[in-house]
Amino acid sequence: MLPDLDVNHDGEVDFNEFLKVIVSVNEGRTSNMAKLINAFRSLDKNITDLISTSELQDFLKHFAKKLDRKDRKKLIREADPDEYGEIDYLTFFDLIVP
Repeated sequence: MLPDLDVNHDGEVDFNEFLKVIVSVNEGRTSNMAKLINAFRSLDKNITDLISTSELQDFLKHFAKKLDRKDRKKLIREADPDEYGEIDYLTFFDLIVP
């Protein structure tokens, strides 16, 4: 990994080389976070910062075709263990990003 970070090939990773790596990692995370926020907002039809378990079920049915009904129900139970019928963003994020 050091050769990848050591841009000037002096055998050391200086502060600027280190910063470039940190910035590139954070840019990737920011991009992924934005995609997750957009996915959540597209499901949050009532603009309540919550999605219903039925909205999540419909989303999984259409976009997670590899999941069978049993697996979709398992994910819903994990996302809503108290069975309130609603899922907030942090729970959604934890569900999508293990």
